Formats: sequence, C-alpha cells, structure tokens
Amino acid sequence: MRCNNKVSVQESFLLDEVRCGFFVPAAIKQAWAAQLEVLMEIDRVCKLHDIEYFADWGTLLGAVRHGGFIPWDDDLDIVMKREDYQKFMEVARFDMEEGFDVQTFRNQKDFWLFMGKVVGKNRFCFEKEHLRRFHNFPYIACVDIFVLDYVHRDSIKEERRKKICKYILGIADGIVEGQFTEEEKKWHFRNLEEMAGQHFEQMDDPVEMGRYLYAEAEKRFAEVPAQEADCLVQMFPWGLKENANYYPKEYYENAVRIPFECMEIPVSPVYDKMLRMRYGEYWRPSKDAGAHNYPFFEGQKENLQKVLDFDLPAFRFDREKLKRSENEKEIVGYSYKNMAKECVSELAGMREELMTAVEALLIQAKSDEQCMQQENDRSRIFDLLGGSQQLAVDLGTLLEQIKGEGCICVGMLEKYCETLYQIYEQLQGGVPADISAPIEELKQTASSFETELEEKVLNRKAILFLPMMEKDWGGLHSLWQAAAEDENSDVYVVPLPYFYKDYDGSAKKICYEGETFPEEINVLDYRILTPEYLELLHPEAIIIQNPYDAWHPAVSVPELFYAENIRQYTDKLIYVPPFTVNEFSKDNAREYANMQYYVTMPGVVYADKVIVQSENMKQMYVEKLTEFAGEDTREHWLETILSHGLPIMNKKQNALSCKEESDKKADDAVTSDVKMRKKLLYGISSSILQEMPEEARRKIESNLKTFESYKNEIEVTVVHFPQDDIGSATEYDAYYGDPMPVMMEFVQAGKPVMIQSLDV
Repeated sequence: MRCNNKVSVQESFLLDEVRCGFFVPAAIKQAWAAQLEVLMEIDRVCKLHDIEYFADWGTLLGAVRHGGFIPWDDDLDIVMKREDYQKFMEVARFDMEEGFDVQTFRNQKDFWLFMGKVVGKNRFCFEKEHLRRFHNFPYIACVDIFVLDYVHRDSIKEERRKKICKYILGIADGIVEGQFTEEEKKWHFRNLEEMAGQHFEQMDDPVEMGRYLYAEAEKRFAEVPAQEADCLVQMFPWGLKENANYYPKEYYENAVRIPFECMEIPVSPVYDKMLRMRYGEYWRPSKDAGAHNYPFFEGQKENLQKVLDFDLPAFRFDREKLKRSENEKEIVGYSYKNMAKECVSELAGMREELMTAVEALLIQAKSDEQCMQQENDRSRIFDLLGGSQQLAVDLGTLLEQIKGEGCICVGMLEKYCETLYQIYEQLQGGVPADISAPIEELKQTASSFETELEEKVLNRKAILFLPMMEKDWGGLHSLWQAAAEDENSDVYVVPLPYFYKDYDGSAKKICYEGETFPEEINVLDYRILTPEYLELLHPEAIIIQNPYDAWHPAVSVPELFYAENIRQYTDKLIYVPPFTVNEFSKDNAREYANMQYYVTMPGVVYADKVIVQSENMKQMYVEKLTEFAGEDTREHWLETILSHGLPIMNKKQNALSCKEESDKKADDAVTSDVKMRKKLLYGISSSILQEMPEEARRKIESNLKTFESYKNEIEVTVVHFPQDDIGSATEYDAYYGDPMPVMMEFVQAGKPVMIQSLDV
C-alpha cells in the first residue's frame, strides 16, 4: 500500500508489499521511509531558497515507471546544476533541521566522490525522537546529490579539460594511497603545472593534499559558464569517459513535478527522451542487479555488530524448539473432545451402576423386607442420579461453549437430565412397582446422544483460520473455501488484532480489520480466543499468515498468537504466505537475499506444514532454511514445505464469490443479450507532449478517431499524466499509451500493455 498524497509517510507504507512480483520487506520499507524523510527535508530547503533539483538515475526511472522506488532498488538519487548545488551547500547546514547533515569529500573520511550526501544523522542512532522521526530506522539514511556541469562547445577545449582533470585525480589518488615516492610526486606536479598552466600547493598530510587536489579538479568541472555551453554532463565519472552522454541544457531549464510515493518530485519535462537515451525501452522492468551492498543498511549493520560486545537482536534457530515439547503434547489431553469422551465414559459407568442399584432395590421391595440395605441403596441411587445430572449439565455447558447454543447434543443432554429427574421423582415417593419405562428411555437417550456426539463432534475436524489483514485474505480464500465445503469440518475464522510498533517495540496504534472481511466468511470476535478456550477447542489445524511473531520491524500481534505459542493448541500448525511473487532462482540475488525477511522467521520454522506457491518456490524455501538452520535440517524442510500452489484471490474475485447464485444468473441473463465492451485506459504523458508536440497531437487525434470507430467494442478512458487521477488498473482490461506508473499495475495483473509509438 502506498502512502497517501500528504507529504508524510503513513504507517501502512511500512508494511511488506509485493510490487511487480518482487517482495519488498518491511525492513526495506523502513529504509525507504527514512530516505523519504531526508528527501522531504531537501525539498523544503530547496523551495525556501529557490534551488532547483531533479530526480536522477534509478529515482527518475522509478518515478516514471513505478510512481516511486523501483521495487528492487534501495536508494534515492537527485541531481543539481552546479550553481544550485553550490547554493545548496552554502545554506543546507544552516537551514536544515537539527540532525541533518551534508557529506562531501571535504568533510567526510574516505569519501572520494564528486557528489553530496544528505543524511538524516551522521551516525547510527537509537534515540527515541530520531527513531520516531525516521520510522524506527536506526541506520544512516541518505540521499545522493549528483552535480551537472556545462560542457565546452569546443571539443578540443573539452578534451583538454578532461585530460587535466583526470591527471589531477590520478595524482590525488596516488598520494592518498601512498603510491608515489617523493621524487615521483615532484615529477608529477611539474608535469601537472606545465599542463594546467597554474601552480599547485603541496602539503605534508596526504589526505589534506588529496582533498585540495579534488577541490582543484572540481573547479575545472565548474569552469564553463552556462552562456558558453549547449550541454550538461555529470563530470565524474561520466564526463571524463570517452563518448560521454551529454544532455542539452534545455532539458534542465525547468522542472515538472510527478508523484513519487507520498510526495511529488521534480523531473525534467523531457524525462521520456532522457530515459530512452539511458535505458532504451525503459518501461520493461529488468532485475539483473546483484545483491552486493543490497540492501545498503546490511553493511552498516555488520559494521555496528563488529563494535558491539553483544549480538544485535534477531530471530535465531533453536534446534530444541523444532520439535514439540512434552508440555505441548500434554495439552492435547485437555481438549473438549477428550473431556467429552471422559464424560461419556463416566456417564456410562454411573448409568450401569444406577441400573444395577435400581434393580436391587426393586427386588428388595418385592420381598417386603424393610432393611438398612434398602435405605443405603436408595441413598446411593439418589447420589448417582444427582451426580449423573450434574455431569450431563457440565458436559452440555462444555459443548455449548464450543459448538454454540444450537448444538443438538446439548438438547439430548437436557432430555437425559429430564429422564434422570423422572426416575428421581418416582423413587422419591417410595419404590414403584414398575420403573422400567424411564430406565429404558434413559438408555435410549444415552445411545442416541453417543451416536450423535460421535458424528457431530468427535469425528469432526475443527479448523481455525487466523488472518490479520483483510488485504491478505485472498491468500487463504481457496483453502478456507475447501474447508467450508467439507461436511466433516467446523471452520472458524478469527481475524487477529495487530499493532504498529513504537520506537521501543511497544504498541503504538492497535488495529482490527474483522469488520472489513467478506460477509460470507462469518468471522468470530478474537476476544473468544483465550488460552483456556484454545486449550478446550484444540483444533486439528490452525492456519496462520503472519510468520514474524515479534520480529517484524513495523507491526506485531498479541503474544498469544505467536507461532511458537499458538502451535501448542493444535495438532497441525500451517503457515500460508499471504502473497505470491514472480518465480526466481538463487541466481536472482536480490529476490533470494530478501527471503531472509520472510522465510527464516518463526511462523515458517515452527509450522508443521508450510504451503507455498510452486515446486520451485519450495526449493527456494528449503535452500534458505537449510542455510539458516544447518545442512542436517534439509530433510525436515523437504517434508514440511508443501507446493500446493494455493491461488491468490483478489478482492474482485472475492466479491464475485460472495454473490448469491440468483444474482449471478440475473447478471448472466443481461450479459447474454448485450455484448460487453472492453475497457481501455489510454495514457498521454506530458513529457511526450513537451518533446514532440506536433507529432504527439497528430498521434492522439488519429487514436481518438480509431477509438470512435470501435466504440461498440471498446470503452476508452483518456488520462493525462501526471495531472489526472488515474485510478486503479482493476477497472480496465488493457493499457495503451505512453509509459507511466499505472502500466506496472496492468503488468502485475497480467493484463495487456501497449506502448504507443509516434512513428506509427
């Protein structure tokens, strides 16, 4: 879920999400959110001082193609023209809020790049206010600021500048790295001064000398005035290379703002042309990036761990917990089914003793012998009648607690108690001549009850679903439907409350979504799920979707529902992921790396069975869990992970499944007479209109005429990006037009996407 249009990061933004088939874990969402805080502060300062900046590199591509971060990317890049960059550097440290800082080669150790980094904090920070501001992200969040410089119109002058700059940097790096002798250093400086036509200071400290030379190179980068240039380039490293890609300076004369996550970010008006120059068919996602330095904060975490004398908190494999404890096994005996069996057995024993005692009493009565034994038998019969009645009441209460007031077995127990009372009344007035009728009725009622109990209670399976968020119910829908259609199963769906975490892990905001689930599900109130109730119910299976227990960085559920705890109340704990992803292998380094966030977690490790989307994904789970727990656990995971491939239902499908059959027939009757038109979303980009206004106008007019000629077959909605509210891809059957973020929703939904060409 994206955060809303307000310039703030919403809590829901921090949840796990699948974008373009790629799993984005909450840990990376926190890093994104922290970087957005930095970007918003840069944006505020730039607006305050009339400083212009533009989204660049992956951030530009993400803004246009995804409306935010590229799902498999983890950084933010912007670019400024040299004059704006220099102005920003002059005012940033004074005007940014406390804690924010700017890093460059001038002030940062081992930072030898011609760019700036704005950081939310110069160090790891676990302070309360910082964590609250930066969404519980304690590591260094930054935004990279690249610099654009003007290029000489004269190619000979430009080549000379490049040559001098590369020589300056070569000397600087050699000095800092200690590669030169004193004689070699002097020789290089003589050559440099002769080449550049200027004197260069020399210093004893190699780092200070390196910074001085970098500053001299930067002066060369900035030496070309705007009025003497036609193009711009990022001098380091691209401008120093052969065949550098130069951009006409008109591309950066002004900016337009387009959506980027929860804010708007400035881009070049001709962003489409720039992206085509850099990436070709940039609208086609590519995930070829490796996992080196991904995500960026993992390296910071490793560096932090090196200086600590204790381990950073993390879920770790405990071999002893892989198998159920003796205590977990004992709890099975406390289930209502076992208690019902014991009650039935005890009732049967008391009934046999009651009938024997009544028979003896009748024999004594016929002999007309009034004796102490007869009184003792009468007393024992009354005790048995009272005890049986109380036991039947207790059993009825137990069954009613679990099965509800409509349980037929409870009614039969009430009849059983009434018969016991009839026997009591007949014996109370003396010893009747014939008591066989109520005794026979008692036996028949008991027999019918035991048969009904066996069929309606003891032989039925209880299946408990514990979803958390309504948006994830689609992952359980097909499993729930199969269970609900099983005549021998009782299905319980209890959405769990969850809470967003404060900086210390405590509950900051408690949420419950039970009211939003489809009506057909008939959800139960989570407050019934006390430890005592779970102990009594002891369902044959509990199905969960939350694998994290306490280890999700943004949200959690009450401790009772942790996988480690809830499994003691069931014969089989089943974990079903609430999402599907595009299939991948270990060669897809970032997808495989991200499995650490959702696979090596308690819900997966402690589950008796884990149902994943495919056989390939089963192998990925097995590999990741084996790496996590040890090679000797491989067979366990091979047995635990199942590749049933449960379909993920979307909300539209869920809504359809909730329709009454009569409604569906009525709909079918209507659609059989009227041919349904396909809905097409036609997208027009402001960038295309800016780049080629005449060609774009002719193309749009031609398309609209074509659409009009097919108006009986297609219904077309025209949207203009970024001005129009485009809505959701679920409303349409296909997309046609210019590249824009909504097309990725069509791709993810498996719907056709066609990019228009102005040449056709």
